Amino acid sequence: MKKLFWLLLVPIALVLRPVPKPKDSNQVWVADTLLRAGGSKTYDLHLNLKENSDFFYLNRVLEKSPELLDQVQNHFGKPVRLAYIKHWTPLDPFSKHHHVSCLILARDTLWQEK
Repeated sequence: MKKLFWLLLVPIALVLRPVPKPKDSNQVWVADTLLRAGGSKTYDLHLNLKENSDFFYLNRVLEKSPELLDQVQNHFGKPVRLAYIKHWTPLDPFSKHHHVSCLILARDTLWQEK
């Protein structure tokens, strides 16, 4: 019975662990061209880049800053710099979905996670 408990606990703990706080040591910077942006029912802001097929999102940012979607949509086709947090989870085994911690458009920092 103990063995079964640990066999179930470890995968659940891996899936449910939170995204870590941003630090210099766990962030990756990407510079590209903004292709698309959109919101979701969960108040996430989703970003698609021209040269990078990965999926970038700002978690629940539209809940507190709904105007951010309009600001981002005004920058389609323009350069963007963003930082995302390196984080592996079994729900995304190939690490194609990235939690954005900093968003810079036209040299303006539009959003930064604290």
